[in-house]
This record gives sequence, C-alpha cells and structure tokens, in this order.
Amino acid sequence: MIVGTRTLGTLSPAQLAYAETLATQTGLAPAVVTTWIGRESGWDVTNASNNYLNIGPGYTFSTPQQGAAAAAQLINTSSYYSGIRQAAASGNPTAQIAAIQSSPWDAGHYGGTLSADYQDVLSAAGPQGAAAATTTSWWSDILGYLGGALSGVPGSSTANGTAPSNPGTDVLSGLSGIATDLNPLTWKKTALQIVFVVAALGLIALGVARMFPGVTRTVTTTLAATAKAAAA
Repeated sequence: MIVGTRTLGTLSPAQLAYAETLATQTGLAPAVVTTWIGRESGWDVTNASNNYLNIGPGYTFSTPQQGAAAAAQLINTSSYYSGIRQAAASGNPTAQIAAIQSSPWDAGHYGGTLSADYQDVLSAAGPQGAAAATTTSWWSDILGYLGGALSGVPGSSTANGTAPSNPGTDVLSGLSGIATDLNPLTWKKTALQIVFVVAALGLIALGVARMFPGVTRTVTTTLAATAKAAAA
C-alpha cells in the first residue's frame, strides 16, 4: 500500500533506530511501534527533531534513541497511558494497538483507524509478518490463560487456599481462545503450535492434579487396577 509517495510500513534508518529503542523499553510489539511511528511522523522520513511520536510540543532530541527513550519514559510512567502499559505487558499486539488508539496520546484517537493501519502494515510485511503477529497472539493467550488458571492452585502465592470456581469451564474457555488464535501458514508452524499446546495441556493437567489431589489419587488407582486386571 502506498501513502503519497511513501510505502506503508517502511521506516527510515532514523525511524528504525527510534522504533527499536521504543519497543525494547516499553515491551510493545515491533509491528505496533512501526504502525504508531508511521502514523505520527509519516513513512520513511527523517526529522531533525528525532521526535517521531511527537511528544512535547516542540521537543527535540540529539539522537533517535534519545527521542525514543523520552517517549518510553512517558509511556511507562504517566497515568494517562496505563492502558498502553497493561497491553504491552499482555504481549498481545492487537490489544496494544487498541490501547494506543483509545489513549489520549492523540486527541482524535487517530480517527478510530489506527487498528486498520496496523492490519495494513502486517499485510505490507507479507506472510512472515502476519505469522509473527499470529504467533505472538496465540502464545500470549496460552501464557495468560495458564497464569490465570494456575494462580488458583492451592499453595501458590495468589491462591489463598481456594480453587477456581469452575475449572472445567475455565479449561474449555482457555483452549477455545488458544484454538481461535491458531492460524498457521505452513505445516511446520502447525507442528510447533501443537507442541506448545500439548505442553500447555500438560501444565493444565498438573494444575488440576494439584487442586484435587484426592480425585487424582482415586483416578490413578482405578486406572492402575484396570491395567493390572487387563494384563492378568
């Protein structure tokens, strides 16, 4: 996609240096940062101010890295941008773009089209860029689900001695979210995703076993007795 005479998704060397620093210091996904910078300062441009997210007004910096560090400090400390920080911590690029769009960074919230720009950037990046975004999304869902499910395991730091109210529903809900995000482009990616999902299921099973040790022992004993009888 072409915007004026600039290719959407293309950053100048100075913008790239800015983007790398900003992504590192905030935890925002590279494609999210690329979209944000392009929308704020234009594609493939170099500004003497090194202020590619337009903080200020009128701020100038000696290097792109200094400009990015100033923007990152604002994002990481201001109460106005707590939503962006939470989205960055989630690891979900779609949530990050939505948080930026809804934040007061831009008074007009980018006309509600920053998310569409993000999708265009992914399309411009081709299948590899789309695959990276998909992998981040479903993997963050796995981690987020496991963190929530296992936090209720008795003996954990946040459990307070109680188990989730409906672990069966929680398991199905978590798996549904993971499956929704799986969008492999090749069989190799599919195989890798299956490995991670199986590992996630193993952790879920371990968590359930810790939540219900009596039931687990009963099931284990029953299965062992059945196997012994079948072998006799």
